[in-house]
Amino acid sequence: MTDVREAELLAEIKTLNERLARMEALEKENALLRQKIDLMIRKLFGAQSEKLDPAQLLLLLQGFDDALACRNHWRSALSCEIREDENAD
Repeated sequence: MTDVREAELLAEIKTLNERLARMEALEKENALLRQKIDLMIRKLFGAQSEKLDPAQLLLLLQGFDDALACRNHWRSALSCEIREDENAD
């Protein structure tokens, strides 16, 4: 191998090592920034912001009661229809 080629390879190795060190530094910085964002999100959207308004719960339960009433209505209507069909035979 010539001295020129050896010098080129050493220069490339040096560049690659510098890039690797920079990449590792950026990965550490990235991890730190992610931790900071996670902390900010927990502070912003944490347990304090997850309070449930009682009116929302009542609204949800009211919708559930309406759905059950509707289901029961259709069940009874269908069972009456089935009994009428059986009696007709």
